[in-house]
Amino acid sequence: MKRGKFWLIPVIIALCILNITPYVYGSTDAEYDAAGVTSENESTAADIIIKEAEDEVWPALTEEPYGKAAILIEPDTGAVIYSKNPDEKLYPASITKIMTGLLAVENLNLSDTITITDDMLKALPSDAARQGIVPGEVIMVKDCLYSLLLRSNNDMAVALAFAVAGSEEEFAKLMTERAHSIGAVNTNFANATGLHDENHYTTARDMALITREAISNPTFAGIWGTDEYTMAATNMEESFTIWHRHDMLVSGRANYYQYAIGGKTGYTDEAGRTLVTCASKDGMKLIAVILYSTSEYVVNDTKSLFDYGYNNFKKITISGNEKRFGQSTGTGFSIVSKVYGSKNSLLSIGAGSVVIPKDMELFKAGYKLDMSIQDTGKGEVARLTYMNGSNELGTATIYMSTLLNDNKSVVSSLEKKTEETKKTDVSTVFTINIYYIAGGIGAVIVIAFVIRILIKIRKRRNIGKRYYRK
Repeated sequence: MKRGKFWLIPVIIALCILNITPYVYGSTDAEYDAAGVTSENESTAADIIIKEAEDEVWPALTEEPYGKAAILIEPDTGAVIYSKNPDEKLYPASITKIMTGLLAVENLNLSDTITITDDMLKALPSDAARQGIVPGEVIMVKDCLYSLLLRSNNDMAVALAFAVAGSEEEFAKLMTERAHSIGAVNTNFANATGLHDENHYTTARDMALITREAISNPTFAGIWGTDEYTMAATNMEESFTIWHRHDMLVSGRANYYQYAIGGKTGYTDEAGRTLVTCASKDGMKLIAVILYSTSEYVVNDTKSLFDYGYNNFKKITISGNEKRFGQSTGTGFSIVSKVYGSKNSLLSIGAGSVVIPKDMELFKAGYKLDMSIQDTGKGEVARLTYMNGSNELGTATIYMSTLLNDNKSVVSSLEKKTEETKKTDVSTVFTINIYYIAGGIGAVIVIAFVIRILIKIRKRRNIGKRYYRK
């Protein structure tokens, strides 16, 4: 090689190293641009990635419910498995008492007593379902709740409303506020009973959300799932036993459903038959809501929804089944981490479950990845939400592992198809600044080493030339 060309050797080596670096430590800028992925400094909308499900057909319900609106959800994940007009505003009738009971449980002690007054009873229609309490009678809150949720007695609803808020009107305001606080924003309550009022309405979706909230309270869940209960004696009434109105909960009745664990019936001329039921089978709970139906169809349609849910869907943990986000040892993250002395994955998925069809693998499910979430000090990187159209099926948080807790400089994420598996692997293209730094240091060390060798070779040649000249 000519004397003047020695300087090209370290330059060529450096270029080769720097050219390889993007493929070792992350993806190239061109790949990011092509995928539309942006840095954390850009708009919030650009921080969300949506991937559609891979050629999966959602199982179809054989026959839709007769009721005007219906919904089937899994309460732990909030997954919507089936819906029909879920956001249409309709009258709820006595399923209203689910919210009445929840507020009573949250604001009163079961051992408290209520003294019945004329004001509590005077507004109730003569044909409204009632237990028959009278002014001056003293009854325990616990007995009021069982009478409310098992027998749907309206006098008990009003008594509880007065005990919590001083009047039924003020209690109705609390009911609406509580509904809105959990996302049931298309609901407005005008009373504690569900007796007809044009300003008293809800939706199938909202009632599912309200029920989901109610059964998360162990006291409420225990009461509304009881098939029979013995009322304590009062100062004016002897003890007696009551049974649940909801036939699916009482063994021996024609419509008994062995997996039902709670429910509430409802009826007015304007609302038709309304029904809310919760079931549990094989470790998965389901909530079914049907609005504006008839006695002929409402129970059978509820059973059909449960059969559809349990025959076609499964609830699985996300972290134990998801392999696309740096969880498995075959991902680019794990490989790179081993290069730098760690055998752990650099990302982990937190607690969470998802509901998907039984014959679907999780890697085929559609998802939304929100990378705009705040890191609260736990290493949060993104919020992972599985989707079926606009309905959420389950969520979990993706975290940076403890290896990089002090170096959380994730820029972005995109999906990449591997030639071997054709599966999506977001983890292979996360860019982490620590690797660029390490790669740069490595490149400098190699270049310096090569230059040192070349200098030594050149010195030896110069010594040899001087020797032969002598």
